[in-house]
Amino acid sequence: MKNVDVMLEKKLREVRIQEEENNLRNQEAIKILLDIARTLARQQLAFRGHNEKHEGNFIQISNLVARHNPRLQSWLSDKNMKPYSVKYLSPISQNEFISLLTEDVRNRIVKDIVSSEIYSVMADTSPDTSNTDRLVVAVRYVDENNVPNERILEMKETRNKTGEGQAKEIPDSLKSRLPICHGGLVYQSCDYTASMSGTFNGVQQHLQEMVGRNIPYIPCQGHSRSCKRDSMLQEHMEKIENALKLRNLSKTRWVYRSESIEALCL
Repeated sequence: MKNVDVMLEKKLREVRIQEEENNLRNQEAIKILLDIARTLARQQLAFRGHNEKHEGNFIQISNLVARHNPRLQSWLSDKNMKPYSVKYLSPISQNEFISLLTEDVRNRIVKDIVSSEIYSVMADTSPDTSNTDRLVVAVRYVDENNVPNERILEMKETRNKTGEGQAKEIPDSLKSRLPICHGGLVYQSCDYTASMSGTFNGVQQHLQEMVGRNIPYIPCQGHSRSCKRDSMLQEHMEKIENALKLRNLSKTRWVYRSESIEALCL
């Protein structure tokens, strides 16, 4: 009877040891995959291609690292647990890695901003490649080494372009991360449009009312094309057969516009 107990205890001990080894191997693999995701994000490279199973940079780099890392190679090719094993290479896992890294970076930024004690907020909207209007909320502050920093705190889709709508979204972005009701917020900046700069119903006025004190407003001359007018144009053009649309010569550099005109004149 004692022999059976000894054998069972030995078997249980072996199972525990194997479980600990698997946990360590899994932790090491996840750290490597997170590091790959961090590198792709830092270099602003796409994670996935047209074929998410094989062509994506994330999977290809993971396979490259695995060829030089036996533990990762063993973790990716382990067939003992299939089809129940999880490799964390799917698009869902990749997006989760991005979200985790985003939250970590944002927390570091918030920590630096809070330690700086005072900061200014900058906000503006701009369409992305799909012409979806995005509100970008950035914060400018001076760190403990007296070095000025500008960091994006949040970027989100916005639909309400009125002063009241924008004024609500900007404080919401700040309040979700920073205690804007104290004296830390000392300046604000946005563009010249009435909905942003209006002294009665603009964002800059609403922001002061929400915080409950005067916050000096510094206008910004950065502008972008109107998503609202573009959507109206698209609706009308869909009714016209073979309609042609005017295109910008350049979206980023004004000098290219003059060079294009000079080329035509010559």
